[in-house]
Amino acid sequence: MQAAPKHENPVLASPQAKLALYQQSPFEKTIYLDCDICLLSPIYEVFDYLDEVDLLITEDGPPAIAKAANLLRVKQDILSTLQSVGLPLNENRIQYNGGFIAFTKSSNTQELFINFKKYFEMVVAHQNVLLLKDSGRFCGCC
Repeated sequence: MQAAPKHENPVLASPQAKLALYQQSPFEKTIYLDCDICLLSPIYEVFDYLDEVDLLITEDGPPAIAKAANLLRVKQDILSTLQSVGLPLNENRIQYNGGFIAFTKSSNTQELFINFKKYFEMVVAHQNVLLLKDSGRFCGCC
């Protein structure tokens, strides 16, 4: 087990750590749970689902990015603000909660993590515009 990568901005530390999951996991199937998740029953079936799909992740609430008031610290139009920095989003895109991520190592999953890293770097480069207040999201641009 390795320590998660650190980031000077604590809001950005969580997605940066999640970016490292694909590369750092030595397993063909990986389940990631945030430390504040409390399991109430066994999760063996997650591994069975990973025989059928490459990635399992849950929709966030509210899932629509255009209505995701939890993302920005200031009142501004969320969708147009995210689009203004080059994120390829539209009103139909949804956000996913990064607190639970299960994946199988595959070319599709690797590409998703590569895209997530690319968009994360765009977010970091535009913190002066975005002023994100919530960190644990996978956006629908991946």
